[in-house]
Amino acid sequence: MNKIILSIAAMMFAVGVYAQRIPIAVLDFKAGAGVNQNDVNGISAILITFLSEDPQFAVIERNQINKLFEEQGLQHTSLTNPFILAKMGEMFNIRYVVVGDVNIVAEQYNIDCRALNVKTGNTVATAGEMWAINTSYRDVMKRLAQTLSSKIKNTKDNDDDEQIQPTVTINGVQWATCNVGRKGEFAKRPEELGSLYTWKEAQSACPSGFRLPTKSEMQSLEFAGSKLIPYKGVNGITYGNYNTIFLPATGFSKKGERKSNGLWGCYWTNSNKRHALHFNVNTNSNTATNIVKTSSYTSSASNTNGVTNVGGKLGKAVRCVKE
Repeated sequence: MNKIILSIAAMMFAVGVYAQRIPIAVLDFKAGAGVNQNDVNGISAILITFLSEDPQFAVIERNQINKLFEEQGLQHTSLTNPFILAKMGEMFNIRYVVVGDVNIVAEQYNIDCRALNVKTGNTVATAGEMWAINTSYRDVMKRLAQTLSSKIKNTKDNDDDEQIQPTVTINGVQWATCNVGRKGEFAKRPEELGSLYTWKEAQSACPSGFRLPTKSEMQSLEFAGSKLIPYKGVNGITYGNYNTIFLPATGFSKKGERKSNGLWGCYWTNSNKRHALHFNVNTNSNTATNIVKTSSYTSSASNTNGVTNVGGKLGKAVRCVKE
């Protein structure tokens, strides 16, 4: 009986210790001037080995991360997109990712890497090293891992203090990063659906200094690129490759009842033709239609995607732009 109790206690202690470790992932480093990508992959693999030796880190296997990128059709350059980082954090319970670049400068390898908070996209630690061509770099990578890990563990970065930028500029338009909640107020976070308004109500729903987007401004999002990226468990679409905004699938309301949230996104413009942006999220295949069609428009909101002419009495979401 005592042996069983001791075994259970040991297991609980092990789980507790693991839970206190910092979950982190190291992505394939980028090959720069004069460097072969296969060599760079070997360099990042050695960094993973040394970080894994630190008992305070729980390092996620790189092949699992690469599989996620393949399934989502993403490139590692997409890490400028905070919602992709957040997706990685959700799927693997990662707190930080390490990215880096390797170049040859003055006949020496030069490596620069940084750790990013997956919730905020902020850089929390940086480290760099140099070594001569044709020399061993294992000791260099060990030193790099020690420097980086020390900075990560000592960072004052706090996930609970995530700061949301009020606006993001895409194709010259300053978009609010959150939907309107109560009239004249933004929701607190990008994943919040916000309130739904008739077209008439929407005209005065934006906070001071903001307004509804024009039809052409809404359509301009298409040229920034779009991808379905569920964010913190909320279906929706991100726009932009570098600067990005997330539009949750808000649904719409009819006679005061919200319908199809998680399946449809519906956002008003200021057009007196009552144009609104619509997109459909196919939850079965985890894909979304390529939205904001510029070639044709319909007079009905039924089964359409893009900026369309719709009835003004339906309730739809409001995403504002800076005046």
